[in-house]
Amino acid sequence: MSLKKEKDIESLEERTEKIVIDRVIVKEAAAETELLEIINKVALAVAKLTSVLGKERVTTDPTILKHYSRDLYIPVKKAAFESVSSTGILVLPATDEEVAECLRIANDYDIPVTTVTSGAKAAFNTTPSIHSAMIMDLRLMGRKISKPADIPPLILRFILERWSELLEPFKHRFVEAGLVGASFTEKSVDAPFHRVNYYFDQDGALKFDFESDEDTGKTIITYKDFETGFRSLEDKNFDSMKAFLEGHFKIEPSPEEALKMAPMMPDMIEAHKKAVFDAEKKFNIELPKY
Repeated sequence: MSLKKEKDIESLEERTEKIVIDRVIVKEAAAETELLEIINKVALAVAKLTSVLGKERVTTDPTILKHYSRDLYIPVKKAAFESVSSTGILVLPATDEEVAECLRIANDYDIPVTTVTSGAKAAFNTTPSIHSAMIMDLRLMGRKISKPADIPPLILRFILERWSELLEPFKHRFVEAGLVGASFTEKSVDAPFHRVNYYFDQDGALKFDFESDEDTGKTIITYKDFETGFRSLEDKNFDSMKAFLEGHFKIEPSPEEALKMAPMMPDMIEAHKKAVFDAEKKFNIELPKY
């Protein structure tokens, strides 16, 4: 190995250690051994990503990460970004093969990928035509997510899409409940997407609209906080009527359409819990439990 390459690796390790210590671990690490293990994983991951993409398409610069985080939390668009991470690894793969390789490396080193989008433009140095961009969030390494509002948008989208898949066998029951054509918008100020639009198609299948940043549902359900909505689909003992009467959420213009889902709630809860479990396995994290 050349002296220059050795120095480059040493420099990379120093920068990675500084990022992890300064921005993540000091407040959260339970033990020094965990700290060292995470530092090592991040350094190795960055080195491998750089070997695949080249240093001009891999960065841990917090300023650039913050810029990309604001642009890439798709489909959040106009939502608030107070909690967007500037602590992570930004990679800019240019082909499907590079995307797959970046995801494999992230998985090998237990680094959650919290943002993926296509058509991104590079914000640093000169790059080839960019296929997509990913942010690997170092804050999520070795810890659980305790608040539903902290669930990264990419992971929440996976949960919702998986939930829809798991509800496929129950389509006929949604038809019987009179929900064909019914559309809803659920929102709260602290939700990862700010709002989620969904509807039931002619077959009774649950479909999500992730593109619109406007309220498209005929029925609008507004929660005081995202935890109320998330918990209503995770906690079998959650009393939705009590929460409604106490003002934890409101339904406009009328609760009639939403009430049609009531007979289906036990199955919807079970499917949602399974979707959350699948997300934990896929992204190697622990999500809120009730």
